[in-house]
Amino acid sequence: MLKSLDFKAHQLEKAVYYFEIVQKNRKTWLLLNSYCIAFNFLLTKPQLFYKLNKIEQLKETEKDIYFDKYDFYTQVALKFCKAITCIYNGNINKSIAILFELISDISLHHFFHFELEIKLALAYLYLKQNEKEKANRILISISRKINNGKKKNYKNAVLFIKLLDFIMDGEKNTITKEKAQEIIRQFNSCNSTSERKILCFLQSEVELYIKNLAVLSIA
Repeated sequence: MLKSLDFKAHQLEKAVYYFEIVQKNRKTWLLLNSYCIAFNFLLTKPQLFYKLNKIEQLKETEKDIYFDKYDFYTQVALKFCKAITCIYNGNINKSIAILFELISDISLHHFFHFELEIKLALAYLYLKQNEKEKANRILISISRKINNGKKKNYKNAVLFIKLLDFIMDGEKNTITKEKAQEIIRQFNSCNSTSERKILCFLQSEVELYIKNLAVLSIA
């Protein structure tokens, strides 16, 4: 997908050019999924808006998008993107409900990368809502899958899990915002060079969350 490739190559002007072309045909774009990874447009859209400082545009609700109802991956992507939009709309509870439904109602056993992003996003939202036990259970489950040796090249995920664990341990230790920001810096650095980038759509949200905490201590 040209727009996605230009975006990853940090050629922002070209990315915007192709984005505008796809955006004009966004309601039928997903019908081209047999020819290209069409749903990737939905997942890179938040990243591009973040780069352009236009995050508020994510609050716009998409309606009447056409897609192949037998395309499992695209259906999951659509629900996932709806959950992401809810985050930027400030509707955390609705986002949690969508993500929880995704991991409860369907099997993502053969789609580990998607499963990883969905569960890490859900763990982060649980943490924001001070539901640490639920977040911790998800993180333990993900860590086991990464550490069993079968899921390689996910150092970025390990660092994000470290960040969430670090925040949850805030009540046990005096944790400074600077330390959390350092872990975020490590995660972003690792994620930017990884072939398997994760949670790019949450970058601005997580950084803002950390920034607003004078001392990370979740009671």
